[in-house]
Amino acid sequence: MLFYSVMCSSKIHCNEKDMNTLLRFKTGVTDPSGVLSSWFPKLDCCQWTGVKCDNITGRVTHLNLPCHTTQPKVVALDEKDDKSHCLTGEFSLTLLELEFLWYLDFSNNDFKSIQYNSMGSQKCDQLSRGNLPHLCRNSTNLRLLDLSLNYDLLVDNLHWISRLSSLQYLSLEGVHLHKEIDWLQSVTMLPSLIEFHLQRCQLENIYPFLQYANFTSLQALKLSGNDFESELPSWLFNLSCDISYIDLSQNKIHSQLPKTLPNLRRVKFLILSQNYLKGPIPNWLGQLEQLQELDLSDNFFSGPIPASLGNLSSLTDLALDSNELNGNLPDNLGNLFNLETLSILKNSLTGIV
Repeated sequence: MLFYSVMCSSKIHCNEKDMNTLLRFKTGVTDPSGVLSSWFPKLDCCQWTGVKCDNITGRVTHLNLPCHTTQPKVVALDEKDDKSHCLTGEFSLTLLELEFLWYLDFSNNDFKSIQYNSMGSQKCDQLSRGNLPHLCRNSTNLRLLDLSLNYDLLVDNLHWISRLSSLQYLSLEGVHLHKEIDWLQSVTMLPSLIEFHLQRCQLENIYPFLQYANFTSLQALKLSGNDFESELPSWLFNLSCDISYIDLSQNKIHSQLPKTLPNLRRVKFLILSQNYLKGPIPNWLGQLEQLQELDLSDNFFSGPIPASLGNLSSLTDLALDSNELNGNLPDNLGNLFNLETLSILKNSLTGIV
């Protein structure tokens, strides 16, 4: 994730075009606690709350307006915090007209709807390239987009995402995406994407029969808590990038793990808990030398725990509880000197520890 400190110099003068774009965005926002009270034309917009400008050009580069509530960011959906003071109303994508914007964080607010550009993605695609309005062109600067934890926000398509060609971090956790059927196609059109969070978005299609997904830079994929009810996707095990974090927990995935070693040699966190995965735990997991956390709990894995897991010298957390495993605990698990947590309860294991 990208971090920065907000510093505004009195010598900076806000670009008038950027100021007008921000004011248009404000018209669709309900602001019960006056967070945007400083957003008015007589004050330089580089001094507005949540706005940061380039020190030389005065162009807006950062919008940082997450809502601060009493609950932590990982609050469960059934434990919604009081957001009566947060920004609400309509989130307009006119903010993408800010040509030099590269950081956009409105997480944990209470937006209800999203306003797309008036052209719409399909109409944009039909225009000649020489006559494209700005919202139809690729945005080459935006690197971070965080609209997570806007729990009542409905986003019915992600076609506009594909135009953010420099995006590195995308988080829409908790946003309603159940109407979006082409999410993977949109996300794979982002060549610079390093990390994306689509947890608890009510997604239903994980494209189980797609062989390859064109991720070239992806390092972290977080898709937990959706409504995937299918086999593990083939594309997940054929990634060409050096992915290090995979979380598909809390879904309804019901297949077996591959029998041969997939292209996941650099994965550090593999979290597949709370699914319907079955069959044996494959030996190739013991070849993932960089693996730090392996969570296969709350599934239907059967058979013995493979001794190859004792080769995972970097492993700190191993969760195999609530399965149908049997046999003895492999002796060489004692070789896991970095192991901090071992959970194997609710199985049919025998023997002496």
